Amino acid sequence: MGRDAFDPPLCVGALFDAAQEEEPQEKGGPQDTGRAGQDAHSPLFVQEYFVREVPVGPGGAVLVVREFSFHPRNANFLWPDANLIGRYVQEHWERYEGCRFLELGCGTGVLSIYLRKLGLQVVSSDYHEVPDTVEENVAWNCAANHVDHHHVPYSWGEEPLPEGLNDPFDVIVANDILIYVSSYPDLVRTMELLMPAHNTAITFLLSWRRRLRGAKQQFLDLVGAAGFVVHSLETRLWEIKRKAAPINDSTQFALPSDGEACMSS
Repeated sequence: MGRDAFDPPLCVGALFDAAQEEEPQEKGGPQDTGRAGQDAHSPLFVQEYFVREVPVGPGGAVLVVREFSFHPRNANFLWPDANLIGRYVQEHWERYEGCRFLELGCGTGVLSIYLRKLGLQVVSSDYHEVPDTVEENVAWNCAANHVDHHHVPYSWGEEPLPEGLNDPFDVIVANDILIYVSSYPDLVRTMELLMPAHNTAITFLLSWRRRLRGAKQQFLDLVGAAGFVVHSLETRLWEIKRKAAPINDSTQFALPSDGEACMSS
């Protein structure tokens, strides 16, 4: 998937009106920096960096997060609800203790860092570019928060999977990655590669907030056609797994058993 295939950054408020947004944007989310039309690869472009402390998790822990001024996929900002999945994992520790995690679309790497702080093994991943501004920023944030840095650049839909992503993970996580509707087929293809049909134990935790109206059903139709089932765990948080057996629509959003744990436990 090349740069020309990108949708415009949907965090830029001038690109759509409030009626297109199903959830209002909260303060502290991605904002228009006035650089959306600039070429980040131009020799005249200068990236600006911002560092702040961010509270995460139910225990009030604080992470140091560096953001930067522009990225074509909005991987430069900390998105709203970035700690939703981390909080859920911590609150359901019996399911996820000892699991091996992969984060797709990691952006600043905050979710991966939070999970590493909990003692989990985590690989972060985001769009593959040269030079890799995202990976450099994730490495900075890992060092600032005193956790190991394990990042694999990967653009959705690329085959084969790169080294570092081709060994099975127990849990895949992603926060607010559904804003780029044209990328849904590539995302679903990546899910197929990471969650092969014979392995129904792998779990994909996906939180969402911003998306264009109607995109939710489009995504659900694609994942259903690819052989996945979606469970609604709580508001704005889905669990996606491979279908173990044919199911009907009435069970699609049934909650999983509280005793269900990752395959490595």
